[in-house]
Amino acid sequence: MGYRYLRPPPGGGTYTIYAVATPNARDDLADAVYGTASVTLRGEPGPTAGFTANTTAGPAPLAVRFTDASTGEITARSWSFGDGNTSSERDPVHTYRAPGNYTVNLTVSTGSSSDTLSQPGYITVTVKGDFGGDGEVDIGDVSRVAYMVVGKTAVDPAADFNGNGAVDIGDAAKIAYYFVEKIEAL
Repeated sequence: MGYRYLRPPPGGGTYTIYAVATPNARDDLADAVYGTASVTLRGEPGPTAGFTANTTAGPAPLAVRFTDASTGEITARSWSFGDGNTSSERDPVHTYRAPGNYTVNLTVSTGSSSDTLSQPGYITVTVKGDFGGDGEVDIGDVSRVAYMVVGKTAVDPAADFNGNGAVDIGDAAKIAYYFVEKIEAL
């Protein structure tokens, strides 16, 4: 009687084994003994997808470093960033260029099973300079930066449009010029 070892599937299960034994290695089934047995196999656990990001919200362009926190013996992975872009890297960096809410998906797999984690609205990309949160730069945002410059409201580091490490009159001028369409970007 021969046998063949099969690797148990992920998650395992209960299986019935059918056996036929013939005396003296003959094919005479009249003297054969038949039997069945129920066997429970414990399969290897499949992978579990998981990830984190160094930031989940901010103005465009927003660079996000994703970290794969999946468990199991991962042989392949596939990221979908919600804006039409994908990656197979372990810990990709992706830049979101347009405002919006983005669903991020990670699918991890082994040779025999896979798992997907989908995080709807995981990334929120805002309009740079939109401190009111209404999706556009308006006169309220220009005023808010001016108030930051003169100390009437708390300084938001995101208002440092000229990148000098402080919110100053140059930043107030830049958002004002952007608002009246004298410049194309903050």
